[in-house]
Amino acid sequence: MDPITHPVYALYGEQKGVTMKTQTTLCILAFSTFSMVAPAVLAQDAQQAEPESSPPAAEEEPAGEGDFLLSGEDDFSLALEPAPKPAPVYHNFVELGIGSVANDLSPFTPYSGRESDGAFVTGDFGYYKRGPWDGDDLSYLEAEGERLGLKSRSLRGTGGVQGKYKLNLHYDQLPYYQYRSLTPYEGVGSKNLQLPSNWESNPIDRFNTATQNLPELSASMRGVNIKTERTRFGGGVVWNINQRWTAKFNGQREKKEGKKPLGIAWGTSGQNAAAVIVPEPIDYQTDIWGAEVGYRTKKLQFNLGYQLSQFENNKDTLSVENPFTYAGWNPAARFPTGIAEAQLAPDNKAHSFNLAAGYNVSDSTRLTGNLVYSRYLQDQKFLPYTSNPQLTVQEGVPRNSLDGEISNTIGNIELVTRPVKAVEVKARYRYTDRDNDTPRDQYIYVRGDAENQQIGGTEPNYRTNTPYSYREHLLGADVAYRWRPGTKFTVGYDYRKTDRDYQENSKTTEQTGRIDVRHRFTKKLSATAEYAHVWRDGSSYSNTDLLEDTYTQTYIDSLGDTPFINHPLTRAYYLADMTGNNAALRFTYMPMTALTFGVRGTYLQQDYDDTTVGLKDVKGWGANFDATYALDTDLSLTGYYSYNRRKSDQGGWSFQSGRNELEQINDPARSWETNIDDQVNTVGVGLNWRIYKGLKLSADYSYTDASTSTDTSSGGALEAGDFPDVKTRIHRLQSDLGYDLSDQLTLGLSYVYEDYNGSDWQTDGVTADTIGRVLSLEEPDSDYDNHAVVVWTRFKF
Repeated sequence: MDPITHPVYALYGEQKGVTMKTQTTLCILAFSTFSMVAPAVLAQDAQQAEPESSPPAAEEEPAGEGDFLLSGEDDFSLALEPAPKPAPVYHNFVELGIGSVANDLSPFTPYSGRESDGAFVTGDFGYYKRGPWDGDDLSYLEAEGERLGLKSRSLRGTGGVQGKYKLNLHYDQLPYYQYRSLTPYEGVGSKNLQLPSNWESNPIDRFNTATQNLPELSASMRGVNIKTERTRFGGGVVWNINQRWTAKFNGQREKKEGKKPLGIAWGTSGQNAAAVIVPEPIDYQTDIWGAEVGYRTKKLQFNLGYQLSQFENNKDTLSVENPFTYAGWNPAARFPTGIAEAQLAPDNKAHSFNLAAGYNVSDSTRLTGNLVYSRYLQDQKFLPYTSNPQLTVQEGVPRNSLDGEISNTIGNIELVTRPVKAVEVKARYRYTDRDNDTPRDQYIYVRGDAENQQIGGTEPNYRTNTPYSYREHLLGADVAYRWRPGTKFTVGYDYRKTDRDYQENSKTTEQTGRIDVRHRFTKKLSATAEYAHVWRDGSSYSNTDLLEDTYTQTYIDSLGDTPFINHPLTRAYYLADMTGNNAALRFTYMPMTALTFGVRGTYLQQDYDDTTVGLKDVKGWGANFDATYALDTDLSLTGYYSYNRRKSDQGGWSFQSGRNELEQINDPARSWETNIDDQVNTVGVGLNWRIYKGLKLSADYSYTDASTSTDTSSGGALEAGDFPDVKTRIHRLQSDLGYDLSDQLTLGLSYVYEDYNGSDWQTDGVTADTIGRVLSLEEPDSDYDNHAVVVWTRFKF
């Protein structure tokens, strides 16, 4: 566990007292001694009990050398030996820590709850109370707290009576701190972003990059933290009504606040487009309520439940002033009067019903299944086509809201049987139906909040929404055979058929065959081999279907004899024909009890043979090695290394819509291809060492080296150049030292160091005015190194 996400690292001191090995030795010694001396002791006791008038006993022979005798003066007595007092066991603890972080935490453990450098205080606790195992009190209470004092704190509480009821409560704060940025906008965090009163715009023309010459940009920049914080609390109850019936109730509320990047654009394309990236306000609330009843017998088990989910966005719109001026826009859309209003995540709710059941047909056959029906509803009121009142809008939105309705039905059934001792069979069927009942309407949108609404059937801004639905059947089976002890073969097959609405490919079929072999060569060496072959048929692919579903027929006719949206040879990878192979091989070797080695290799290959434009080929390799060596109970070492590589080929085509379009899409000189090569190497070592008595040390070090190269090639009509490599190198060291001052008190020191070095052309050196017509948020340099240290103490009771 990361001592920054959990700064007071939990080092549990082991209990003092007699070890198991020592206890066993004492027991053997006591039993042997008792067997030797008991007759003599009993005889001596009997002799002492005789009356003095008894005749003297016969004179005994002197003891030989090495004989063991007990005299009446010896004070050894088994009956008087006190039983050893068991070492106390402490279940509860309180932990307190004081820590410090060297530098700003922006990229360093973004979930820790710390936003800046400096000192902090945190703590944990655990309280556990339960009746004695041999008593009649079945009540229990458990309470836990982590990272108290930080914004990543967590609290848990559980209690009840075992076998009767259970109550639980929880509270969590979940921060996500991304980076500290700069923006010229005022009113950050509200629903309205305004430019400074002294803002001066910069006119856009075909030679002007707009952002690089904004006069007041530098002086207007102000800090903003791009982060979110979630607060989640809830609880539930489980009631065992009787031996067969159980009822459950639960509820949870989550609030999420903060800011994240959002893009806003004016204009449409080419010289007519400009954009800003601004902080979007986050103010969400999600409530989830559920109830479930369960029934259990030896033969039959089932659960029937209902869940309600409600999402509310308290800031569901964002208005942004336009910082740019362009002669081609309507004057009202330019600075200083132009604005853009975006509709953010809409309020919605969902109802879900579920039924899960299992039936034991016999001792060797079990049938299970579940059915889930969900309905999703969204009727957030629409914004107008534009919030600029000076722009002409002849036809408003056709509806007040989307009135969105989606019904999901998912059914699963599985049969597991063992017809003979060495054979196990699994058969399954799954049905999925996503039925989108959202009404279809024609929307005549205003392009980029920058021009009047264009009325006319040949205009491309007449669009009809496409409520996407699909139906899927999945049928599969696995047969496992235990050939002999230590050897198991498994073969499997899946058939998946999917029908889709409003997609380029309305029907696909996908088949997967699998084989798995597990074999133990010796007690020390075992291996597992897995292989799967998959092939998908998407032969009904059509690039004109979406065109016909979304545009007016008048507009389609205006495109000529071969209308299309994307290049006719374009294929979406999840709908295209594909053949693939996956393989994995693992060996585990334990040459001695204390030493274990593991080696695993993987291979992935996917070919999209019929794709010219789109994803064409994917290949991947992986190798992993791990080792564990436990020298004794006081010292263990671990180590690992992994290598992963993935290569993909992407095809593309460059053409301009409306100008020699057909000629361009048939010209191979306008084709291009991109080859992406990702490689990741990771190595790590770990140590757990009880140095002496109560002094313990644990340490982990890891190093990651990742790189991505992107090479391009193209036909003669285009100019292609390779992208710069993206590289990442991370060193991370985490260590924890703990010392038991007593059975109950432990002192500790935790330390974390992380060094990050990266080069990414997409973000390095990007400021607000780097991108020609995009006024963006500034991001910090990705390189950093940071230290965190925590001094802590734990008291057990």
